[in-house]
Amino acid sequence: VDTRQNDTVVQFLKLMDNKALRLQDTQGKTALHLAIEKKIGYAASQLINVVNSKDLGLQDTQGKTALHLAIENGMNDIAMQLISKMDGEDLR
Repeated sequence: VDTRQNDTVVQFLKLMDNKALRLQDTQGKTALHLAIEKKIGYAASQLINVVNSKDLGLQDTQGKTALHLAIENGMNDIAMQLISKMDGEDLR
């Protein structure tokens, strides 16, 4: 991935309001859920960095959090990043 694209993604995410980052689609998926489902690790990592830690535990309509999806998709680095930033309440 082009580092200029990465920088653009980071700049864009920093400009976004936290309310926008917690928006969920009709299936309850946030941008973080979608980045993990599509296995776009860099985007997922950057989202984890900017999303409020309380919002990392948002569940989709199937009750899955971003952490569930990261584990299911074998994205162990993303799962570890999530665990290190999530509130203990969301890890239960």
